[in-house]
Amino acid sequence: MIAIAVMTAISALAYPTVAGGLRRQKLIDATDEVMALVEFAHVQARSRNRAYVLEVNPTAGSQQHGVLSVYEASTARCSSLTDPLPSPIRQLDLNVGDFKDIKVTATLPVDLSSSRRLCFTPEGRLLDTSTSQPFPATNTAYGAGEAHIYLRRVDGSTPVDTTHRIIVSYQGLPRFEHAQ
Repeated sequence: MIAIAVMTAISALAYPTVAGGLRRQKLIDATDEVMALVEFAHVQARSRNRAYVLEVNPTAGSQQHGVLSVYEASTARCSSLTDPLPSPIRQLDLNVGDFKDIKVTATLPVDLSSSRRLCFTPEGRLLDTSTSQPFPATNTAYGAGEAHIYLRRVDGSTPVDTTHRIIVSYQGLPRFEHAQ
């Protein structure tokens, strides 16, 4: 009987730590899913010799947590995918399921949405669909820039925990950093 009481007390003390860890794991899992979506678009563009476009809509969905959608163009040119867009071939909706407490909090460029999408070319490059050129570099030492997608766990509308930044380079490859 004493052993059961001790186990109950230990469980009660450990619960907040375990529950917090599970909530933080959802942010890690969502980050992995976004990176997988980027890698999918990059690999498909190279293997199918067509442009693939990733649209990041930070305010889409019922809770406005964001929706990321991948589209296949009809040719290798980014300009061959025009509005209205066809149905996405892959989509990640952060408003439902396991990721409903994860939100796209920002993008860089800040207007990365329906007017500026990420285009992955068969050559493995990342271009801005509004210009069919690389994103402008924020560092003058580089010839091409990057796109950034920021994710954060929210409690209702209040951001909690750290921000995860997914950086998509000109080579079309994603990497992860903790944002400051």
